[in-house]
Amino acid sequence: AEPPVGPVNHLSAAVPNPFNPSTTIRYSIERMGHAELTVYDVAGRKVRTLINGFVTEGDHEVTWNGQDDRGMPAASGVYFYRLAFADRVLTKQLTLAR
Repeated sequence: AEPPVGPVNHLSAAVPNPFNPSTTIRYSIERMGHAELTVYDVAGRKVRTLINGFVTEGDHEVTWNGQDDRGMPAASGVYFYRLAFADRVLTKQLTLAR
């Protein structure tokens, strides 16, 4: 028997990566529900919330323009983007090169 598929099917690598001025993050969701996609710096501080709300099932994409939640440019460096949906969390790394 096949193992059950989790609610988050896939979190893609950001394209382009490294990026400047923006990058696109693609992900797939198996069923409707609340999702949160957040960007963190290497110290674990939240930089930007890209999604925090209800999403439909299927394929999605969101663009990060390299700004924080206040609209200020984020510094060059390594960041992590984290997708939380139901009981599953996926994290990947990206680099902002100013």
